[in-house]
Amino acid sequence: MHARLIFLVDSNTSSADIMVNHIERYHPTCKVKRFVSGEDMIQYLSVKPHLVIIDYQLDSRKKGAMNAAQMMDKIKSLGLDIPVVFVSGVQDIGAAMAMMEKGAKDYLFKTENLLKEIDEVIW
Repeated sequence: MHARLIFLVDSNTSSADIMVNHIERYHPTCKVKRFVSGEDMIQYLSVKPHLVIIDYQLDSRKKGAMNAAQMMDKIKSLGLDIPVVFVSGVQDIGAAMAMMEKGAKDYLFKTENLLKEIDEVIW
């Protein structure tokens, strides 16, 4: 059986480590490839991951970085049918609704329930 590939885009090493360790421990059929920017991740989309998880505030760490909406638009413009889930440390319902309207599979808040919610998205 081939591993299900998940792309995780998060420039925050601590939160990325927690998510990667959890996914690979509790979902042994999954392999996570990490990226620190949307620009890096976009280059690898041709391998068609099963799921892409993106930190919504990614562009806040690097001036001029691709933001969440731009990443979602780029994935869709490539004609790829890849589920995209956004995670955010800021509970912004407006941002969540905007990403869902753009086609995101889900928008999760970085709370104590995040890992459980990631489990539900992966299943």
